[in-house]
Amino acid sequence: MTHTPGPWYVSLTPDRDEEGWVGPEVYDRDLGVFAVLDGEPETIAQPWSEADARLIAAAPEMLEALERILAEGLTEETRAVAEDALRKARGE
Repeated sequence: MTHTPGPWYVSLTPDRDEEGWVGPEVYDRDLGVFAVLDGEPETIAQPWSEADARLIAAAPEMLEALERILAEGLTEETRAVAEDALRKARGE
């Protein structure tokens, strides 16, 4: 495996660090935050930054879904895995 294993989560609470404002963060339970969408206070809560963070957080599930579909074909089970990943990416 070449990436931080999932699941990944999104924190939509803007924060300020020593370098300035940061927006949504993507993290896992073991390593903590590993992706931060930086911005100014007036831009960090914009829908696109939250959508970007959700998309990043759903990447492990989307990768798994694609790998399973390629290996097993589109079955009821692989379709459900793909739909779950898409719902996570959309924030549903």
